Amino acid sequence: KIAYISWPTAYGQGAYTDETLAYAEALGIEIVANELIDPAPTADTTTAILNAQAAGANVIYTNSLAFGPASILNGLGALGLRDQFLFGGNNWAMDLAIYAFVSDPALVEGMISPFPYLFWSDEDNAGVQFAGEQFAANDRQPGERGVGYLLTFAGVDLAVQAIELAIDNVGYDN
Repeated sequence: KIAYISWPTAYGQGAYTDETLAYAEALGIEIVANELIDPAPTADTTTAILNAQAAGANVIYTNSLAFGPASILNGLGALGLRDQFLFGGNNWAMDLAIYAFVSDPALVEGMISPFPYLFWSDEDNAGVQFAGEQFAANDRQPGERGVGYLLTFAGVDLAVQAIELAIDNVGYDN
């Protein structure tokens, strides 16, 4: 049984749709709660967590990032309930920025999140190697070694290729 705990924003509620609910139901997955939390680093999530527990949830899912999942993990820690729930989120929930907001890094252990990108640990990839070289050359701090840094390189490379293709196909003046 899943409790959906997230922000009351378009992003936060982006995965809580009629289609998602129908798909979950077709798989026999029960969504027992949709709890809203403040989109703030200091959000008190304990009421949402206790409501999830009262609804019988054993999984908490969030469609938030950075301080969003951290605030839920902090609430679980404050209530002593971290081991009572499988906790997961969307791909952005897993960014290293979570550690800037979580009260205890151990709360993040066991968190599940899909990650459809290469990461710093993919050291055999030429793109990751290049990003690492640039990271070091620009004296970046360890706290900046997140997914956003890597995605910036991919985004810039994509933009360059798209512009070059457009110029090749229709000319510079168009």
